[in-house]
Amino acid sequence: MKKLKIFIFAFFASFYCFAQSPQQTKEIKVEMYFEPFDTQGWQSYLNFDLVRKKVKSVRLSVYPLINKNQEGKYFSSRGEIETTEVARIEAIISKNPDKLNDYLIARSLNMYPDGWKESLIYAGINPVEFDDYVQKNKEALLAKAYKRASDKKISGMSVFINSNPYSGSVKITDVMESVNNYLSGDKKINLYKSEMSSIKGPKFKIVYDDVTKDWVDQNITETFKRLFSSLDVEKIELSKLGEKEKEKLKMLPAYMIEKTSEVKEMLSGAIEQNAFDNLENYYVYYNQNSKVLMLNKKSEKKKLEMFVMSQCPFGVMAENSVINAVENSKISKDVKLEIHYIGDVFKDPDGNMKFHSLHGDEEWKENARQILIKKIYPEKYFAYLKERNKNYSSPEWKEAAKKAGVNPEVVEKRFDEAKELLAEDFKYVNSLNINVSPTFIVDGNILVVGLSQLKSFEDYKDIEMSQTGNQGGCGK
Repeated sequence: MKKLKIFIFAFFASFYCFAQSPQQTKEIKVEMYFEPFDTQGWQSYLNFDLVRKKVKSVRLSVYPLINKNQEGKYFSSRGEIETTEVARIEAIISKNPDKLNDYLIARSLNMYPDGWKESLIYAGINPVEFDDYVQKNKEALLAKAYKRASDKKISGMSVFINSNPYSGSVKITDVMESVNNYLSGDKKINLYKSEMSSIKGPKFKIVYDDVTKDWVDQNITETFKRLFSSLDVEKIELSKLGEKEKEKLKMLPAYMIEKTSEVKEMLSGAIEQNAFDNLENYYVYYNQNSKVLMLNKKSEKKKLEMFVMSQCPFGVMAENSVINAVENSKISKDVKLEIHYIGDVFKDPDGNMKFHSLHGDEEWKENARQILIKKIYPEKYFAYLKERNKNYSSPEWKEAAKKAGVNPEVVEKRFDEAKELLAEDFKYVNSLNINVSPTFIVDGNILVVGLSQLKSFEDYKDIEMSQTGNQGGCGK
């Protein structure tokens, strides 16, 4: 009898352990931290929430992120409106945790500033009483959110699965695969991997040479990957391309995507707007907002071409910085500087020459005056620019001309000549597909946008950028 009791006890004890152990490993705890108006954070939340609904063992906890500056003040990336939203979410976690998911789902569909009211109503929370509570306890709620993130040592969007950091993308299939790692064989979500492997994505070639191999922008590839999840990416040196392809490429790095029906459909808008070049069976994208080598231009050491709009604040600031660098010997006197202007020229139905500039007619007229002054008063060109740039948006230019020693009457009398010069300049700039002010071509064939990129070259590293506005640009 004693042995029987021991056997029964052992049997039930082992059964209890067997029955309980899956409970200990079956629950999958997902913790998410993100700023309330971060679109990537919302996408990640919605995908994990979808998986939570599919896999009943997933427990999803969402927490708002807040940061603190050196003065001890709480702040969010998108300002006070986001900081207040952090307090709201923290208040729901404290007072109505069972209603948080309903609020978040509703809020994801009502992201306008006061969308929190409708979202609270959907979650079954009185918005008037709730807002009163938030306003009275805002600092304490923010402190609680900050301490939680600080204890985790995180300051940006983060996801943890059973305390392990999640490093996958926000794609639903990546989220499902990450959860599959914690599920037993018969519980795993079918991702149809074998079937998907038979579906070939468009080919995507990144072409470079020895000079440009470090200029490849991974963000470009990631952007295309978000559009085409099965993108077939290949990095290839220019020398390995066919002769016809090499002849037709205009810049490096070049990003070439195969002309499949899917690509044509997805990129139809950009294709219609001529965002891509055509190359046999590929569309070609050049990232002219970064550093690129222009294959159709020859190298000319110590040559700097600057492309601006005369009423673009960023172009004006860049001009001033470059001129000051020249005059203060921070750019070598061996450097040949040319300034060109961004705009368009065309003929109307009657055959008359017409101009267009981003900032209106006064801009192209000023462009024309400047290009004429450069021709007939080359030694006074910089002096005029410095005076004119003090009040560049004003139509009044004659006082600046007089102070620079330029005769306004001569400029007015020769304005037709100025228009001819401008037309030729516009045609040259447009042949290079340059449309952002300021843009630079360094050493004859290296194109960069903005002063910060220009300063990466040894010859121009000493240019002073006195204003943060130097880092922007005007695009036509």
